[in-house]
Amino acid sequence: MDAGELDTDVSVSLRREGYVVDCVQGREAAGRAFGCAQYDLFIVDVCRDRREGIVALTQYRRLGGEAPVILVTEAEAIEDALVGLDAGANDYLCKPLVMGQLSMRIQTWLRRHRIGRNPVYTHGLLELDPAARSASKDGVGIHLSPREFSLLQALLEEPDRVFSRTELAQRLYKRGEAIRSKAVEVHVHYLRQKLGNDEIITIRGNGYRLKMLA
Repeated sequence: MDAGELDTDVSVSLRREGYVVDCVQGREAAGRAFGCAQYDLFIVDVCRDRREGIVALTQYRRLGGEAPVILVTEAEAIEDALVGLDAGANDYLCKPLVMGQLSMRIQTWLRRHRIGRNPVYTHGLLELDPAARSASKDGVGIHLSPREFSLLQALLEEPDRVFSRTELAQRLYKRGEAIRSKAVEVHVHYLRQKLGNDEIITIRGNGYRLKMLA
């Protein structure tokens, strides 16, 4: 993702939807981002410098990168999008961006990319789809904050394991980020309110785990 508009209104909106967003500018930074396996999708602004974005994309595909790539271009520069599609982009949108449309494209490409690659976690009536950033219980959608989502995913990945508060804090916060006192307990409390108190069990003196299924 390039700087500018994408680093302000768009990134703020996507973070509100629960996505983790990093913004970079320049070919070297873009190359490092493309080389990082943690990203599920890339949004590349080719309005400022088509060559830098396309070169980074071409190199990414040449090295076997498979994550979806959405290009952003000016409405009068469709040829930039065509060059990008030839280089390996999956889709493109023209400025000015409409957030509803961008969100829909992101969800669509994440869902397509997830099939056969990313798991959907289930436990009893709970279901969590990391790629689509969706959670539900008994088929009813549940809105989770980013940290609530990360907490539930950690528990669902190993439903028989008891997680210590320290282990969960490491999943919820970046290295070096300040962690408030009882932060994990607070997030567990809010998650229980949304899932039901019986879904997460406290193992006194040890931590938390999901309830055992009969």
